[in-house]
Amino acid sequence: MLKYYLLFGAILIALSFYFDYHKIISLKPCSSHTWRQADGASIAANYYRDDLKFFKPRIYNQQTGKGGYTAGEFTGTYWLAALCYKIFGGVNEVFLRGIHLLIFFGGLFGLFRIAYHFLEDVLLSFCLALLFFAAPVLTFYANSFLPDAPAFGFLLMGWAMFFSYTENRKGSRFWAAFILFALAGLMKITMLMSVVALAWVFVLEWLGWVKFNPLNQREVLPKEEDVREQKLFPKPLQALAGFALAFILVGTWYVYLRWYKAHHGNVYFFAQLKAIWSGEDMNLLIYTLYRTVFFWTKYYFFPLVHIIFVPLIFVVLLGRRSPGNLLYALTFFTFAGALGIYFMWFYQFIDHDYYVINLYIFPVFLILSSLVILKKYFIHIYNSLFFKILIILFIIINIFYAKQTMNHRYGGYMDYRLNEQLAEPEFHTYLNELGITRDTWVISVPGGAPNATLYLLDRPGFTEWIDRTGSRPNVDVIRDWQARGARYLIVNRLDYLEKPVMQPFLDKEIGRYKDLRVFDLEK
Repeated sequence: MLKYYLLFGAILIALSFYFDYHKIISLKPCSSHTWRQADGASIAANYYRDDLKFFKPRIYNQQTGKGGYTAGEFTGTYWLAALCYKIFGGVNEVFLRGIHLLIFFGGLFGLFRIAYHFLEDVLLSFCLALLFFAAPVLTFYANSFLPDAPAFGFLLMGWAMFFSYTENRKGSRFWAAFILFALAGLMKITMLMSVVALAWVFVLEWLGWVKFNPLNQREVLPKEEDVREQKLFPKPLQALAGFALAFILVGTWYVYLRWYKAHHGNVYFFAQLKAIWSGEDMNLLIYTLYRTVFFWTKYYFFPLVHIIFVPLIFVVLLGRRSPGNLLYALTFFTFAGALGIYFMWFYQFIDHDYYVINLYIFPVFLILSSLVILKKYFIHIYNSLFFKILIILFIIINIFYAKQTMNHRYGGYMDYRLNEQLAEPEFHTYLNELGITRDTWVISVPGGAPNATLYLLDRPGFTEWIDRTGSRPNVDVIRDWQARGARYLIVNRLDYLEKPVMQPFLDKEIGRYKDLRVFDLEK
């Protein structure tokens, strides 16, 4: 298998250059969801500023809480990036983006291994893994500051380890699988949907209702196999310990975060369900359905893939020919889990395309199930040269389409850039000369995101973000920020100097740098 891994790695590297990852990897937070990207980047930067204190993550924005101490998902990758900053002499976006990208690539290798486990076909296994690399939302977020794509990478590696365990029964593979599942859940708690699906499989087997075939879906097990070893979970206590490990690790982190945020009075990053039944506005419900089913879908997969999925769901889940109990069960349970997540976080999907990454494990098992059915009942099609060429052409089209969507996000209509003058080293030197050090609190306008412009400035303080309602500050709010410790106002767009809300704070201009203006707020 080594030569196939090397070939697959070479393909990933080639596609990375095609997708311009070598240019993107050094960019500061920009393009889609700059807000959320800057949140993650700011945690890594503050770890670096605070001497790598792992259990004290914080952000730049001081609007809520004391000192910005808060976090959401597991901060392990942010801490690793900060360690790289320490070793290599300063904040460099290459490290955080690179760590997330490497984890995601590890997941693609895992997906290749999963596919080969069931299909025993190198070409189709390559194509399945590349299909998910070419899923536009993954193509974009794999090389970003968000945790969703690397969480999916950990999940795929976990499944690869688990299926490897079913082949060789090595305990190390079992524990590695559940540790990887836990890492996926730590980075994005909804990734635990896979663990729940596997737990249902365990319950069905333990109750004796279903007998799952662990050896690559073969109909007949080798005669020399011990009856106990024919089970998917031959050691029930070990299985229970594995599930407990995943849930306890994830649960412990989120219990700690709940205490941590309460201790510091910070409500930012709180996990909030926005279930479909929680809304009272029918127009908003219909609009959310439109956004998730029509607008965003062109960034989930190449449109033809969605059209193919619909009949596949009926064939696999409702058809008489099942792909074997194990794959069928995983497809069914992940389908149910995906629907559950969608309905429970329904209104989050309206603007957050990356939420769909949590659901991608269902199409993984759906496609695998379909190919296993094809292999089992239509082997002449499965082995035909025409079918293989058709699949290759289909993957190439998906790759071209993914590249097109990347152009939308970088340089196209979905691109969003802050005033990059805020991040220029010369401007930071200038601020230091004015006495505005890295520990000086500032107010940065315009900018409705909590951390985006503050991250570029590398200074704590306040932005126009007040809360989740989208409100903007008035004079009283800005004066409250002054009272709380904001010393300077930094304006990064000249038209803001004409806004009435700014007028009481523009008396003492102390600095100009290109299109930036700096004002002293002390009376």
